[in-house]
Amino acid sequence: MNTKDKLLKKGLEHFSEKGYEGTSLIEIAKDVGIRKSTIYSHFSNKDELFFEVLHRVNQEFLEFCTNCLENEKDLSIDEKLYILLVESIKVNKEKYQNALFWKRLRLFPPVHLKESLEKRLQVQMSPLLDMIERLFAEAMQSGEVVKSDHNSIELAMAYYTLMDGLVISILYDREQNLENRIEILWSAFKDSLFRR
Repeated sequence: MNTKDKLLKKGLEHFSEKGYEGTSLIEIAKDVGIRKSTIYSHFSNKDELFFEVLHRVNQEFLEFCTNCLENEKDLSIDEKLYILLVESIKVNKEKYQNALFWKRLRLFPPVHLKESLEKRLQVQMSPLLDMIERLFAEAMQSGEVVKSDHNSIELAMAYYTLMDGLVISILYDREQNLENRIEILWSAFKDSLFRR
């Protein structure tokens, strides 16, 4: 692993455990085994390191979701959405620090980066929302979705919010009740939209 990747790995650990404000570049450098000044060969400042960690976490999750949907081409759309939901929870349980990082930046964004962070999140998450929206558009066109007062974009946002909430719930309930909660929420979501 090269120095930049080590910095990103340790940056993720520190940002997820201590938040942006509690993270020190000196501590990250110490954990990597370099001087703080060496960090500046890779990142101009803490903000740039933070945004690169964010980009990597989001890119990793997007690639996972893309692969998940590509591997399930023969299933119905509601089955694809269910598998994506379950698998995204699984991968976030396995990559707990990614989920913790995500929670911290959503609940406690660095004040001076809030506006820039919101813009970056919209750009970085739009491919995932687009994938989900296309699934709902296809389901509406094929008749899999019963008549809804919402368009495919709104349904994609509702689904993404469900997914995001379940990922955050991993931090509170890593084992108990999580599968039950997934089943109950998915059942209610599915029953309100999809033909049986």
